Amino acid sequence: MKLEINKIYKVKKGHEGKCSVFEDKGHFVEYLGEDAYWTDYFNILDKDKKLIVDCQECFTEDDLEPLEEETQFKRGDLVEVSEHADIMGWVERIYLGELKGDKRPYVCVEYSDNEAYLINDVYAISNWKHIRPLKVKKQLTKKEIANKFNLNEDEIEII
Repeated sequence: MKLEINKIYKVKKGHEGKCSVFEDKGHFVEYLGEDAYWTDYFNILDKDKKLIVDCQECFTEDDLEPLEEETQFKRGDLVEVSEHADIMGWVERIYLGELKGDKRPYVCVEYSDNEAYLINDVYAISNWKHIRPLKVKKQLTKKEIANKFNLNEDEIEII
């Protein structure tokens, strides 16, 4: 099996120990691709498919298996979609469903119609080739950072 970029996999039974972080906390692995030196990069994800840590060379295609065929998303979920995951960026959309076997199977609300969808009005849709969970960024205040590192707020410069 060839690993697909930005696809989420489960680790086969007995292969969990190849990565200490996965063995302790991981539930899923997202394949990010390889660099010019054929080094494979992965995200280790928790049970909610949220990022724990990224790693390299943790697993090979022999260690991983695809998730079940049913979609991992439900109608109304916020997701990231892309037409060309390896070339173009990802955009946030509201997930509606999947057209099994289609070249662009992931159906989402057109960004300009998010509000119409939320109030149950008429809205436009678009189909996408690639999908992944929305990557949530944790927001921290300067005070929280200072407390974490035992510093005063004025000793921190955000660059």
